[in-house]
Amino acid sequence: MNDRALRRLAEANGVQLAYNASRGPVVATPEGLRAVLAAIGVNADEPVGRRGAERWPPVLVVSSARPRSFVRRGARVQLESGEEVALPSMLPGDLPFGYHRIVGADGESVLTVAPDACYLPEHLGGGERDWGYSIQLYAMRSARSWGIGDLGDLRLFGERAARPDFVLLNPLHAARPTTHQENSPYSPSSRRYRNPLYIAVEEVPEFGSLTGDDRTAADDAALAGRALTANARIDRDASFKLKDEILRRAFRAVGAIPGRAEALAAFRAADPVLDRFATFCVIAARHQGGWQEWPESLRRGDGAALDAFATENQDEVGYHAWLQMVVDEQLAQAGSGRLGVITDLAVGVDGGGFDAWSLQGVLAEGLSVGAPPDFLDIRGQNWGLPPLVPSQIRERAYDEVAAVLRANMRHAGGLRIDHAMAFFRLFVIPAGGTPADGLYLRYPAEDLLGVLALESMRARCLVVGEALGTLEPGMLETLAARNVIAYNLVLSGPRRARNLPRRSMGAVTTHDMPTLAGLIGDTNLPYLRSIGVVPEGAYDTLVGGEAETRRAIRDRLRAERLPPLSKIDPVGDAIRGMYTFLARTPSMLTCVALDDALAAVERPNVPGTVDEHPNWRVPLPVPVEGMAAHPLFDDVRSIMERPVEPV
Repeated sequence: MNDRALRRLAEANGVQLAYNASRGPVVATPEGLRAVLAAIGVNADEPVGRRGAERWPPVLVVSSARPRSFVRRGARVQLESGEEVALPSMLPGDLPFGYHRIVGADGESVLTVAPDACYLPEHLGGGERDWGYSIQLYAMRSARSWGIGDLGDLRLFGERAARPDFVLLNPLHAARPTTHQENSPYSPSSRRYRNPLYIAVEEVPEFGSLTGDDRTAADDAALAGRALTANARIDRDASFKLKDEILRRAFRAVGAIPGRAEALAAFRAADPVLDRFATFCVIAARHQGGWQEWPESLRRGDGAALDAFATENQDEVGYHAWLQMVVDEQLAQAGSGRLGVITDLAVGVDGGGFDAWSLQGVLAEGLSVGAPPDFLDIRGQNWGLPPLVPSQIRERAYDEVAAVLRANMRHAGGLRIDHAMAFFRLFVIPAGGTPADGLYLRYPAEDLLGVLALESMRARCLVVGEALGTLEPGMLETLAARNVIAYNLVLSGPRRARNLPRRSMGAVTTHDMPTLAGLIGDTNLPYLRSIGVVPEGAYDTLVGGEAETRRAIRDRLRAERLPPLSKIDPVGDAIRGMYTFLARTPSMLTCVALDDALAAVERPNVPGTVDEHPNWRVPLPVPVEGMAAHPLFDDVRSIMERPVEPV
């Protein structure tokens, strides 16, 4: 195949031929195009024919703002409810929202009728505002924690420390249940299920039923868990070992509590994929490592060998299903305020985890998601996460996408989508390559946004889109038109508070940036330079070193006529001043980083590092019980709670 034909084939399959980078335009090489095409299952040596209209496309996603003509003689619409109605000549006509089917004598298609936009609570649409905290849940420990923050600590925070309108959490996605626990919440085994490490063990109903040796073991484990909380770093492996031992004992007591066994049976019956996930967990715990290292007969997510294994290990499968029920129950009880919990959806999954195992062929194992070289990191970033294959998710009528959204909107007032650009395109790197070899892979954005709007409206769950990287023209406008609230940073954004858009979630920093205390104290920049993550001057472009950061903050304080930084308490001044700035913005949502409210110096994560920084293992400097008495915490809360003058 000549280069011209290769480029045509790449474009036809969503592979972008060039992109604009900080160092200038980057044009894809033939080798790069072939590598990406091969990874998404396209043979670059086959001739490219003309693509005609599909007689029966696998899926049609329509809305009143995106109508479509689809006339098929004799075809009818089978509604989600089971009712059968006539096929309108112009879709959606008067069809209800939902997942339906168009059925004819010679074929059928899934018909998704979506709202024009995502759900927006009436009080926000009417001009009111909500404020809350962004929290790394694992870092928010209390005197009753077992070494790591959990959903009981979150509930305690809402009761004792603060009463915000919402709390924005790090992803709660499931990790593999192996002895070595993954630290990053953004590299999960599954985005469809949750991490039992966040269970507050002593609040589990079955825990209270333990007697005899089980009770003695549980009491000893509670003491050992509380001792872990004194550690300077989060030790997930140690917490996992303690919790797993006692939760297994608690599971054996399910039958001792009236109605619990029946509740578990109903929970399992409501989710046809749950037992397969639980079976994966049993295999993972037994064989450790990713599924690629397991016995050959268990490497696929279906088949007779897997069914036999599940049957032989029914109790273990039941245990892991029960864990999901418990974490679901505790999350349902943890939210407070008008919006409650806003969950976070990671951009991808661990290639050795459940989603990759069960979606083989739907995830491109030969590619990894990342970011191109830019001013944030001149080397680019490789996140080690296999992307979804666009053609495959379309062939499956976006079922997996809908299931993931539905799972993460459960018990949530909002969903933050990390790297929302993934609905449009992802930067993908061929296996064995570096970010310099990466290309952009496009996705059917209009279809995906339709599915997002439908799931959002059904769950009555607002959507926040994080889009802080390299954006393509028109993306932010497209998201805004669909009520996706933009995640905006004031530190690197507009100088005047009034210039933030109304339809936004305003924040000062993110989990990938230094805290305000760290910035003002200049503790992060020299460290980053010393390990080579950024060159001299590059980081300054975003938020600056000590001098540039102070200047940026002073500019904003001066623009809002706020007190300047003093020599006595520059950190406290900066934190109070920047959150006063944030409170004056017209943003419908304003978000306080709990790290900032407690003047935490260490940041949660340094992108591009593995062992150089204790990423995702840094606890907050103040326990939950002490937060309400912390003077800066109280100041920031008062700033966000007081009525704000229009700007």
